[in-house]
Amino acid sequence: MLVACRDIHVIQVFKINKKTGMMVDAKQDMF
Repeated sequence: MLVACRDIHVIQVFKINKKTGMMVDAKQDMF
């Protein structure tokens, strides 16, 4: 899953935690 932050022009990569269903930052930002 990808989420784009338009304020800083970076695409932040998130993954889904299978236990909680919450999004977790994958620490693989794309500039």
